[in-house]
Amino acid sequence: MIEDYYRDLYYVDEERQPDGTGGFEYVYRIGEKFRGSATKSTTAEQQVAGIRGVVGEQYTITTAVGNVIKNSDIIMFIDDFGERVFVKVNSNPVRPPKKSKQRRWQYVTATNFEPDIEVL
Repeated sequence: MIEDYYRDLYYVDEERQPDGTGGFEYVYRIGEKFRGSATKSTTAEQQVAGIRGVVGEQYTITTAVGNVIKNSDIIMFIDDFGERVFVKVNSNPVRPPKKSKQRRWQYVTATNFEPDIEVL
């Protein structure tokens, strides 16, 4: 089952706070944990686009239907090399077709996101 490949994923909360000079800065806080999988796209088209700098690395995030994921959410997970990976969701959740009989999960697509500010 797909659930056998789930790992810990974390919602990332984005907070806007004063920067002390009259402006604002964004701080990202690691939030609530949930279970799901994060699969990096390895299609030839994706790899060529990434090399050209057209798009960042693409991921498919799969999780149980009960987890609320929406477009523009930021999600963090630890990859197989122990590095933190941040992705920004760029689609609405999709469920498998009704005929598949695997309706317990949903997926979204996401693009690699590098926060250039402090992550707490």
